[in-house]
Amino acid sequence: MKRFKLKEIAEAANVSVSTVSRVLSDSQIVSDSSREAVYTAIGQLNTKRPGDDKLQVRKTILILTSNFSHPVHSIMLEAITKTAHENGYTATVCSSNNRLLSFEALYTLVTDTNASGIILLTCAARLKDLEKLSRLLPIVYSGGLPQGSPLSCVSFNYYDLFKELTLQCISLGKKHIGILQLKRYLFTEMPSVAGFMDALKESGLNYDRSLFLMPESFDYLYIYDQLDAFFRHRPRINALLCENDALAIAASSAARKNGYSIPDDILVIASNGTHLSQMCYPPIRAVTLPMDRLGICICEMVMRQIRENSREPEHIYLEY
Repeated sequence: MKRFKLKEIAEAANVSVSTVSRVLSDSQIVSDSSREAVYTAIGQLNTKRPGDDKLQVRKTILILTSNFSHPVHSIMLEAITKTAHENGYTATVCSSNNRLLSFEALYTLVTDTNASGIILLTCAARLKDLEKLSRLLPIVYSGGLPQGSPLSCVSFNYYDLFKELTLQCISLGKKHIGILQLKRYLFTEMPSVAGFMDALKESGLNYDRSLFLMPESFDYLYIYDQLDAFFRHRPRINALLCENDALAIAASSAARKNGYSIPDDILVIASNGTHLSQMCYPPIRAVTLPMDRLGICICEMVMRQIRENSREPEHIYLEY
C-alpha cells in the first residue's frame, strides 16, 4: 500500500484534511460516515496507477511472524512464499520481534512494502488496530477467530484437538492437567482452552486456574524463566498440554531442572509438532499438523481477496 498525502486522501474522500488526520489517529470525534469515506478513499487510491483510471491488482503480500526462528512459522513461510511466487506475487516477510505492533507501526510496514494484503502468522497487534487496517486491505490470520470477527482466518480445529488430547491424558490416569498457551490479543476465549476445559468438565474434573500457563511474551527465554519459577513451587501437576513443541521443550527442561521426571512425573504433549520434538531428550510426545497445507490455504485466500478487492471475512477450519 502506497503512502498518500493527507490532501490527496481528503480530496478523494470529499472531507477536510483535519478530518483525515483525526481518522488516521483514531480520534473519537469523527462521524462514522466520514471515517468510512476516508477508509474507502484510501482503498481506492491504493488500487490506481499514476495517470491511469483503471483498477489494477498489486502483487505484494506482507507476512508477519513473531520471530524468524519460530519452528512452526518457518514451515508455513516456505509454503506461503512458494505459493505466492508461483502466482506472480512478491512475498515480503517481517518480524514483530516478539512484541505487539501499534496501528502506526503496522501502517508504516504496509506502506513501506507497498503491500496489497497481509498474512498474520502471529498476533502482531491488538484486534481494534487490525480491524482498522482490514478496511484498507485484506488480512488473513493463521489461527482461530470468534464468530463475527471482521478478520479472515484459516486454521485447524484446535477445539477438537485439545479436547481429544485432554481426554487421552485422563484415560491414562492424569487428573491434574495443565495447559501452556501463548496469550492471544485477538480474542478472550481461545478454542484450544475451550476444548481443554470442556473435556475436564465432561470427565467430572475441576480445572485448576493455577495450571493455566499463558505467557504474554513471545520471548522463549522469558517464558523459560517463568516456567522455572512455576515448577520451583512444586505444583500438583501430572500432564501438560503445550501449544507447540518449542514451548513443550522449554516446559520439559524447566520441570527436569526442578526435579521432575519426564514423562514419568509429568506427561508433556505438544500440538504443532516439528522435528524439534524428536531432537530433545527425552523426546516430546507431539501431534504433527500439516502446516505446509495450512500455509498454502492461507496464501490462496489472501490472493483471492486481493484479486476480488474483497473485505468480507472468511473463516475456514481444516481437519487435522
